[in-house]
Amino acid sequence: MKHAVSDCHSHTFRSHDSQCEPEALCKSAVEKKLFGIAVTNHCDMHLCKKKDVFSALMESDKDIRRLRPVFAGQLRLFSGVEIGEGIWFPEETKKIYTLADWDIVLGSVHTVRQKDTCVPYSAINFSDWTEHQVRDFLSQYFRDVLQTADMDIDVLCHLTCPLRYISGKFGHMVDLSEHSRAIQEILLRIIEKDIALEVNTSCVGSAFDQLLPDKDILQEYYALGGRNIILGSDAHVPSNIGKAFDTAIQVLKEIGFTQCSFYSHRKKQVYAI
Repeated sequence: MKHAVSDCHSHTFRSHDSQCEPEALCKSAVEKKLFGIAVTNHCDMHLCKKKDVFSALMESDKDIRRLRPVFAGQLRLFSGVEIGEGIWFPEETKKIYTLADWDIVLGSVHTVRQKDTCVPYSAINFSDWTEHQVRDFLSQYFRDVLQTADMDIDVLCHLTCPLRYISGKFGHMVDLSEHSRAIQEILLRIIEKDIALEVNTSCVGSAFDQLLPDKDILQEYYALGGRNIILGSDAHVPSNIGKAFDTAIQVLKEIGFTQCSFYSHRKKQVYAI
């Protein structure tokens, strides 16, 4: 399948951190001539004992089913979910799969398991952290990501995302070679399970002007035999849908990739890039 570039990671007002109307997201995708988009609103399982984390997902699925005929012939619409911290409450997480006929299930780590805090890394002040503290935090992050890769997911999202804050916001220099074994183990696990590795473009043009993960990790993934790649903007506003996909595709081609994937009814579909 050629010329089927799809954005497999986006959010609407059904996520706590977006005010985006799904219609606006779709219109922006049509303007940018995307083949399809997956709306993958958050389900943050570390909050499941404190609040209803499921109802918004069912409403999100209804949004997609309502809009499919509206955009028929212009845009393929896929219904998805981004499960964060599903490893914390595996039994409760099982309910997510019963809520809708999902096209795509993303797995993410937004909050790292630590003894003394349960705060998303986007909200942590890393300014006075020592190198040792940062290294230990990232070590636990990669352990959590590896366990996330053992979940029933289609895509592993934004690998190395904490660097957006640790390095991009607070200026800590991080040597990822210290975590090379952990990263390789994650890559081998998702290759074994044919879980897609997301190339997340949300940081391009920001203070942390990198793909997530960066080119070095994508090269390692390719060298290990990985070929299952999806593109995700992580858009929370309409203008960011499909953001920097040209940049991501150029990097992927330089490495040797010739195709990307999207998911429909949780089945992988590939297209040439």
